[in-house]
Amino acid sequence: MKRATYEIYNKSGGWTWRLRNKEEILAYSGKMFSSSSEAWREVDRVRAMAAKLAGIDAYQDISLDEVPSMEITNADAKDWHLTFCSGNTIACSAKHFEVHEEAKEMRKELLLDMIGALKVFVMDESDDLLTLKVGDHGPFGCFNCFLKRGVKHRDLLEMTDMRIDVVGIRGKSSTVHRLSEIFTRRGYNTLAKVTGNRPHLIINGFSIPIERMGPNVTLYENIHGYQEFVPMIESYSPDERKDVAIFENQAITEYTTRMVNEVFVKPHIVVVTNVRQDHLSTLGSDKSEIARAFARSIPKGTVVINCEQNEVLQDYMKKEIEKRGATVRNVVVPDEHRGLLGSETVHSLNYVLEEVGSVPIPFEELDSYIRSMQPRWMELEGCTIFNAAEVNDVESTEMIRQQLVGKNKILPFVYLRDERRGRSFSFVNYLNHLFEKGYIDEVFIGGRTIDPFAMNLKAPTRQFRSGDNASMVLDEMEKRGLPVILMGNTVDDFMRQMEIEISRRVRMGDNKHYSPEVDTLEKMNAKISST
Repeated sequence: MKRATYEIYNKSGGWTWRLRNKEEILAYSGKMFSSSSEAWREVDRVRAMAAKLAGIDAYQDISLDEVPSMEITNADAKDWHLTFCSGNTIACSAKHFEVHEEAKEMRKELLLDMIGALKVFVMDESDDLLTLKVGDHGPFGCFNCFLKRGVKHRDLLEMTDMRIDVVGIRGKSSTVHRLSEIFTRRGYNTLAKVTGNRPHLIINGFSIPIERMGPNVTLYENIHGYQEFVPMIESYSPDERKDVAIFENQAITEYTTRMVNEVFVKPHIVVVTNVRQDHLSTLGSDKSEIARAFARSIPKGTVVINCEQNEVLQDYMKKEIEKRGATVRNVVVPDEHRGLLGSETVHSLNYVLEEVGSVPIPFEELDSYIRSMQPRWMELEGCTIFNAAEVNDVESTEMIRQQLVGKNKILPFVYLRDERRGRSFSFVNYLNHLFEKGYIDEVFIGGRTIDPFAMNLKAPTRQFRSGDNASMVLDEMEKRGLPVILMGNTVDDFMRQMEIEISRRVRMGDNKHYSPEVDTLEKMNAKISST
């Protein structure tokens, strides 16, 4: 879903960064750094300079002595450079432009991405600190591990001034990343834990990969992370700076979600990003049951920042959470951002900062975060396409569809996985709704369990098997002459081949943004154009 991301990565023994979207690298650093934390902080400076250049009130907590500029150079090739006033290049666009006007147009797009893009670590090697290895324990071994180390773990928890747990269906990782960088930038000693396929810790900008040695340790790695690195955080703060620990709650059942909250993290603040129709087999059969599962996982005395925007679910969750002795604050999204992807989690950042007594983030900086997250079409030679399969749930998919096409027709391609039957069922209802509204005429289906899915659809279907050639399937979609939105599941060899084939067909140099125009976006573009 993210339009652009800063990737901080290890290269030839040093660290650097690049700005990229799904299809291509947009810009890259002109420097190498000795540690990941230096590259981490350099990205903050680059974003602050881009904001200053655009005249946008963002990253005001970063002091800048340099006067930034972004120029077209006419050396060996036409290229963008963001430079210090001394002329030292700190970033270059990855594209070369033969047409001056094309480069001017790219300047606006690149500035928007540089200001608001999320930064993440891409780790192929360990950082300055050792890789955290979590051993191969069975369930009984893990339980014994906790019994032996539980007292020490509780003591370490008490050493941390503020503990924040992030739960929900979508947006957890990006929220943890944003909170981590904000607190680090403001001088807090910050420990953040990000889960997923590449779990890692971030300590004051240093990246520490977590190497999982077995399949049953994902919850217990929270203990290992604290035991190894909380004392290290304490050593960072001779000036008595406050400590903040931020955890992405990776549990997918009500019991394990509650266990993480009550045993492993004991949070002061819980951020609930949203309630979506996913993990239906483990968290609940519908959204109300999922909302109840999240509400019942909240420990007594906790402050809950609830990002869910459905008013019925908000009221239900508030009552359930308050029964447990916790406090609820519902995130209010301003009119300018209502309906935009990720707006509720971005605005939750200021709710968290208010709870810890820190200065709020300026509106224009929040706006830049949200703009960087909005979807755009990929322009292929034969059609336009967007991969919404990465978001998995029907609510997020529908938000993307509305932003990209409104009431215009699309061709959906839904990829199914055997073990995601609850998700498949939710897409049956969703596609039937789109067909009844006249937003689709047919559905392309791929995967292994497509026959039962097709039987329950009201729309005509075109079916493909998991072993079919992705290039051939894409050819067939292009013949329909409609914008294509990929839906359902993305973790499969077929879908990986589909992504590769799409990247081969992307029309280079087309930076048009196809999302509906919004007043705030128009004002930002006008401001950038005038500088």
